[in-house]
Amino acid sequence: MIAGTPYSPGKAFLAFARQFIEHLASGEYGQALGKLDTTSQRWSKDGLQRALRDACGDAPVTSPHGLTQSASPSLEEVAFGEYLLKHPLPLSGKWGRAHALFRFRQKPGTGSFHVELVSIGRSSR
Repeated sequence: MIAGTPYSPGKAFLAFARQFIEHLASGEYGQALGKLDTTSQRWSKDGLQRALRDACGDAPVTSPHGLTQSASPSLEEVAFGEYLLKHPLPLSGKWGRAHALFRFRQKPGTGSFHVELVSIGRSSR
């Protein structure tokens, strides 16, 4: 669960995604998964690594620090208090076509959000 503001939570969501990506770049899969809330779709380290291999091929996920071009993530409010964030993954030092898709659901009556990793995929763009 992360803290955010119900009127403008995007900044908190992007910060969460960047921290998650940093863990992936460092090979800290357990720490990345530990940031997620329990969901119906359970991720294991092996499952996460398999999804990354399928989406990224042999290209390693790298740190986004120092990248000058924008990642151009997309944030969509799909229902009241529920958002989807599709964030590209940096591969071999540049933004790739692989992405992580997160769902953020606001806990009723609070500014806190449950976080779910929906998928790791590859855009066709």
